Amino acid sequence: MVRECRPSVPTLLGQKTESPTSYAPEVLTPIPRQHPEVEREDALTRAVGYDAWHAWEASCLTNGGLPVVTMLKVVYSSDSPYLVESKSFKLYLHSLNSTRFGSTPAEARSELAQLVAQDLSSVLQTKVRCYPHVALGGQFDFEGFEILEEGLNGLDLNQQESYLLPPVGEPHEVRVCTHLLRSNCPVTGQPDWGNLYVQALVNGSINPAQLLRMVVGMRDERMFHEQACEQIYGQLWGGLHPARLLVACLYTRRGGIDICPVRASDAGYLPRFLGQPEVLTRPSWRQ
Repeated sequence: MVRECRPSVPTLLGQKTESPTSYAPEVLTPIPRQHPEVEREDALTRAVGYDAWHAWEASCLTNGGLPVVTMLKVVYSSDSPYLVESKSFKLYLHSLNSTRFGSTPAEARSELAQLVAQDLSSVLQTKVRCYPHVALGGQFDFEGFEILEEGLNGLDLNQQESYLLPPVGEPHEVRVCTHLLRSNCPVTGQPDWGNLYVQALVNGSINPAQLLRMVVGMRDERMFHEQACEQIYGQLWGGLHPARLLVACLYTRRGGIDICPVRASDAGYLPRFLGQPEVLTRPSWRQ
């Protein structure tokens, strides 16, 4: 299980740094996904998924000097050897603010996205897809999820229970979510808030009290967003014994960037729109 995972390479998090004033791809910092001291569970080794990043403060210039703003949606696979350190990505984007691309705003946005995808792919040693957006879309992958904390005012978090309530007939699909997700940056200790979405095919029903107990128990743990998602996935796989499982953590924007890791038992269970860089989905409540 992934707990208290600290980066094994120097990062820019927590350090006083000046924003570069010209194109600086060298600031991008890769962080190994798997640390030597952490043994991945079989369920996580078999899981599929992706990390979707929304960079809301991307900007550049046209060749004529006109400022252009956009939101860049970046998506790359969870089986990549590295993830990008968030502050380094923010500084890298700042370095592009005065870089000139194309003769029109549309051309500038397109060329900016292509360069970002190229640089990230090189640093992370994986295929990174990036697409520029100027307006929100209407699609949302998580309609119809039950909010667990509603109606549980008398919940006692001191009692340990099973993740799964007794079977109620044939295996069926459950969809639940909570707005209580919180973990902390492993370097700075700053809190990261988000929405947790869980979809599972189980022989029974999910015990809302135990799932919330697990989520609340993460409030003081220090880990990156991707590691938090994988920790939840591993615990639920072992606790629910599902035929299929999806865990999505849609984190609140910090520093102009929100990070949304998704893990599933098979590709057919992944959200339809969140993993498509060309589709800008409607944000969740905590995003």
